Amino acid sequence: MLFRSLDAVTRAVQAEVARHEGTFHRVIVDDKGTNMLCVWGVPGCSHEDDAVRALATALALPEILHAHGCTGGIGIASGRALCGPAGGGRRFEYTVVGDTVNLAARLTGAGTPGMVCMTATVRAQLGDRVEAVDGGQRHLKGKGDVHVFEVASVR
Repeated sequence: MLFRSLDAVTRAVQAEVARHEGTFHRVIVDDKGTNMLCVWGVPGCSHEDDAVRALATALALPEILHAHGCTGGIGIASGRALCGPAGGGRRFEYTVVGDTVNLAARLTGAGTPGMVCMTATVRAQLGDRVEAVDGGQRHLKGKGDVHVFEVASVR
């Protein structure tokens, strides 16, 4: 992906995340492609309906990515993560790490590009606000078998 394209899609995703009062955390470019980590519920910026906010953002992302010539999977997981400053000496950064973050990353590849995949925990948090297809147990690298749901529509 060219730098200008990455900058444009990053800005568009940042705007959508901000619209739903989430936190755009970072862009990671590696041998697996380009990944963006967005989080809800970090200390000082949490809401009772963070799962709904994350879903609303996730559902807008395929169109945003397509408008910039990109495709990708979207994963939503819920749980505890370590949030705070990391580093030492002269360089510190705010970070979000943990099993929940890794699980969300693995979910991005659990469906077809543009598909929003979520865990059973997120599905339960959303209740009747979302119609989801039970994707059954899927083996996710480093996570074993995980019960996955694919978002069909929002009510």
